[in-house]
Amino acid sequence: RLLIKGKNEDNEKFEMKVGVMPEMQMEHAKCALSAAIKFLQVKMMLYHLHLSIHLF
Repeated sequence: RLLIKGKNEDNEKFEMKVGVMPEMQMEHAKCALSAAIKFLQVKMMLYHLHLSIHLF
C-alpha cells in the first residue's frame, strides 16, 4: 500500500513538473548557465593567479 501511495505521489509531482516544465526549465537553464560561467571565471582567475605566483 505504501509503495502504491508513493508512486501516486511521484506521478502527481511529475505531472506538476511537466505542467510548469517550459518556464521552469528556462529558469533552471539560466541559473545553471550563469553558475557555470561564474565557476569558469573563478577557475580562470585562480589559474592566472597560480601562474603569476609561479612566474614571479
